[in-house]
Amino acid sequence: RPLYWTTIVALFCFSSLRFEVGCDWDTYKTLFDLFSLDGSDGSFKFQSAIVTGEFLYLGTIWLIKFLGLPYETLNIITSLIFFSGIHVLAQRQPNPLLFLVLAFPILIINMPMAGIRQAAAIGFLCFGFIAFIEKRTFAYLAYVGLAAMFHSSAILFLLPAVFLFFEFNRRSFIFIIIIFGLLIMLLLSSQTAQFALARYLEEEIDSSGAIFRVGLVTATGILFLLVFDKQWKILYTHDHYFIKLFSIGMIMIFPLLLISTVISDRIGYYLMPAQIMILSRLQYLESRFRPLFYVGSIIVLSLTFIVWTQASYHFDECYLPYKSILIK
Repeated sequence: RPLYWTTIVALFCFSSLRFEVGCDWDTYKTLFDLFSLDGSDGSFKFQSAIVTGEFLYLGTIWLIKFLGLPYETLNIITSLIFFSGIHVLAQRQPNPLLFLVLAFPILIINMPMAGIRQAAAIGFLCFGFIAFIEKRTFAYLAYVGLAAMFHSSAILFLLPAVFLFFEFNRRSFIFIIIIFGLLIMLLLSSQTAQFALARYLEEEIDSSGAIFRVGLVTATGILFLLVFDKQWKILYTHDHYFIKLFSIGMIMIFPLLLISTVISDRIGYYLMPAQIMILSRLQYLESRFRPLFYVGSIIVLSLTFIVWTQASYHFDECYLPYKSILIK
């Protein structure tokens, strides 16, 4: 436990106190500088939230500007939300420290250290996942709403709420599909969805490395459903329903790569906390191949991180050299 607290505080500082580190640093810094408190100069302003729905994100910038604080404050706030969510989820795992270790190579490096809006959204969703597990429907919907007010793509997680009202089984399958279809049509008709589709599909924006990240998420979902589903239901009954549903989601995002690597990759990040829950418990599940699955998952994540850091131009440009606001 002491090592866990040392690690999560260190990771928070490593993420939040960085300076000019992260692929989206310049983009977010530019938006912050353009933000206008009163909108009188026509710059990026709070009224933009009416179109995007990202009231918390723009409201946070407004507050930081109003208080006269520097841009780096935004990174501290979003990292705090992200790590708070990761913490409450990690504390519910048999080995919280392992949960953090497995989250570092992909989720932590790419989210609070780059995509800060989605990082905050993931933090809120982690609280929402606990509410889902405990079948607290209103709380789950509230956390999804908070997440969407930082990154509008999180609104997709309204869809799993259907399964809090209707148990997923053969009898309810057709009814659930109809409700899903109606919800998807409603979401796609929104201005935010239209903007996202136009940006990611019509402009053909590509996400480098998405196939590897999404592939690892999908492989975890397949492993759970084929090998550990029944055993998990016995050992971890309280969150079996949640993990099973989200494992199905992990598999469903892989075909999305054919439509848009960005959309598939973005949804994949939201599913990673559930993926890490599965990987962090492999050592406690019985299987002839348990050492292979458990050690193998750590090796695969480690190799992915090593290859990326050593061979990627993207990593060199975004993360090296690492600088901190404490020594800038």
